[in-house]
Amino acid sequence: MSVDKVSAAFLRDVVWIAASRGVAPAQLCARAGVDLESLSAPDGMLAGRVASALWEAAVEATGDPDLGLALGAAAHPASLGLVAPVLAHAPDLRSALAKLARYSRLLLSAVALELSVRGPRAKLALRVLSPSSYLAGDARQPIECTLAASVVLTSRLIGRPLSVRAVSLRHARPTSVAAHVRVFGVEPRFGAPLDAVEFDAAALDAPVLFAAPAQLLLHEGRVRAALERSAELGGVRARAHAAVAELLRGDAPSMNAVARRLALSPRSLQRALAEEGSSFRAVVDDVRKELALAHLAAPEASIAQVALLLGFSEPRAFHRAFKRWTGGTPRAHAAPRAGSD
Repeated sequence: MSVDKVSAAFLRDVVWIAASRGVAPAQLCARAGVDLESLSAPDGMLAGRVASALWEAAVEATGDPDLGLALGAAAHPASLGLVAPVLAHAPDLRSALAKLARYSRLLLSAVALELSVRGPRAKLALRVLSPSSYLAGDARQPIECTLAASVVLTSRLIGRPLSVRAVSLRHARPTSVAAHVRVFGVEPRFGAPLDAVEFDAAALDAPVLFAAPAQLLLHEGRVRAALERSAELGGVRARAHAAVAELLRGDAPSMNAVARRLALSPRSLQRALAEEGSSFRAVVDDVRKELALAHLAAPEASIAQVALLLGFSEPRAFHRAFKRWTGGTPRAHAAPRAGSD
């Protein structure tokens, strides 16, 4: 299973937005069952269940169903911790977003940020890596906060408003969408298979204001060191799991590719996994199972598409693997409106 952790800086902002509405930090944390001191570590990471409890308590205490949007709209670069100066000194927006995607595990360990371009539009999407993550379920607040913050912080980087063209959200449409339109400038599509924001691709070439290339190497070195420390704490199997999930894009990544990502030799990776009672094949199998269940939960996903995404040569091989994982068929686990190839 992938490790589900959230940056303490993110959660301090949840406490801050609630405090600005009159909810005392100690009161909020007591309500959520969270130790206030645990939020103080500058670059700390806390369990996803802590984040879930804190968001739930904050919404209940403030009575604001749009709290996540409000926090995202007020986002400050400090929320990104060590990653912030890396983005600030990237040469252009394309590079900044690529680095944000690369280092996002320091902020949300169970989410992959994906930047893609199709014609005149660019899309920044959030892909939850594990169905066991608190973000895989009803996570309206943190998801809306993250997308809103991405728009606000991106606009700050280039010194002009980002031209948002579309927003998609997995959760159901709320009673009012006025706050969404105010923050994004467009009405989101709800019940979508993926959480994402689309904007004019031309913005990717915009230079980052006040970027100092000489500072980039220094700050990026600090981020890489923090990422390595984080990976070491998670164990080799957890690191390999995260790397496979990140590299799995239609073809199953090779052991050599994953070993390179972890700065290990293939032999060292194999030996370390064996010491933890696992193997590279078992890690790939586990990632495929998690992603299969997550993809099939999306109404628009067809079984053939999921098989292709997970690197299976043809649907029958995927059917056999899925039956081994769950005892059932992909069709039985697919969302009602999913294809039945």
